Amino acid sequence: LKLRKHDNGIIFSIATATNQENSSAYDIELGQGTLGLQEKEYYDNDTAITAAYRQFMIDLASALTNNSAAAIKTDVDEIFALEKIISQYHWSASEQRLRDNETIRTTVGGLATAFPSSFNFTDYVRQSYLLANVTLLDTDVISVSEVAYLVNVSSILQAAPAHTVQNYLVWRFMMNRANNMPSRIRNTRTQFDR
Repeated sequence: LKLRKHDNGIIFSIATATNQENSSAYDIELGQGTLGLQEKEYYDNDTAITAAYRQFMIDLASALTNNSAAAIKTDVDEIFALEKIISQYHWSASEQRLRDNETIRTTVGGLATAFPSSFNFTDYVRQSYLLANVTLLDTDVISVSEVAYLVNVSSILQAAPAHTVQNYLVWRFMMNRANNMPSRIRNTRTQFDR
């Protein structure tokens, strides 16, 4: 959850947006996050892109840890397998537009009733805003989109080994920060971006 201070697109996305009915009011938006490879189609088959992505993971982990090459490869395989499963439920931009009418509009206080899930999204949203010293009211409006993604991925995360989920979160965070690090770390990102 603390990684949300630095990147709000890992697995789940939470944002504040202008209310579409009243431009002087704001809504909270909860939906799917991003994928490391951006589009779910990249995960369908092993390609040069997925090989480069996995190599980026290995190179970055090797630069940041003292773990053995075998341990890093095992972790990378587990991380990629988890992200590949998550990608199966990720909505493309066209799917999002086609299914816009599936968005649930409720309040923070009514979120658990309007959007029942085994994952406590109400607490997740509240804690995310508390990181910025914002206390949400039960009456604050929230829009929940990509509902099927949220339900499926929260179940996947609960079933996955905690170690793999933690590694995935750290990977995605570090992936997004590699360009802001010393040159030996930036070079791992540069190699991937080619």
